[in-house]
Amino acid sequence: MKSIPLHPDRLWETVCEVCGRGGHLAIRARGHSMHPHIADGERVVLGPPGPAGPRPGEVVLARTPAGARLHRVLRCTGRGYLLRGDADSLAPEMVEEQAICARVVRVERAPLRRLLDRLIRRARRTLFGA
Repeated sequence: MKSIPLHPDRLWETVCEVCGRGGHLAIRARGHSMHPHIADGERVVLGPPGPAGPRPGEVVLARTPAGARLHRVLRCTGRGYLLRGDADSLAPEMVEEQAICARVVRVERAPLRRLLDRLIRRARRTLFGA
């Protein structure tokens, strides 16, 4: 996959255009609000939301007053979607359906994190037989 630098101001429009046409796009996540599910610097592949819209538990790219954010859908209501980052201690944000243009399809772990995940799984199997 070819990497093209994209200015943060163009992120929202580009993702909406690509995912709106049914395509997928990889971006580099920045920040710690979705830790441990998504670490700072990991590649995240975005795709279009499902035909029924985002479901609780999915991670979506949403436009909030603070800018474009990767956050988890906590609840769907008649007014919109309640979102919050996994590591956020702030109150959840309510956004309208139009404020969500993509969902996370895959997280591509950094090589060191993949190695650590494998070592942790191996240690758990050894210690706990799980």
